[in-house]
Amino acid sequence: MKSTLSADHFHSEVAAFEYVEARLWANGRVCPHCGVVDNSGALKGKTTRVGLYKCYACRKPFTVRMGTIFESSHVKLNIWLQAIYLRRLSG
Repeated sequence: MKSTLSADHFHSEVAAFEYVEARLWANGRVCPHCGVVDNSGALKGKTTRVGLYKCYACRKPFTVRMGTIFESSHVKLNIWLQAIYLRRLSG
């Protein structure tokens, strides 16, 4: 039997971003600066942070972390997901 904690989004920061993005942006990526939906693209530079997008309407960068409890944290998103999952278990 495979443990729930062995899921990719608990061990990979890239998978964690994809997991959270799929839930928060189910109807399209929303720019937290201007509110425009699906008018952005992923930034793919060599030193670009994981999950960074640029809005083509207001030209500002953003991630799924903006406007959430994760925004100012330096803890990786997959570690946050582990903590939230374990907290829910302990009730």
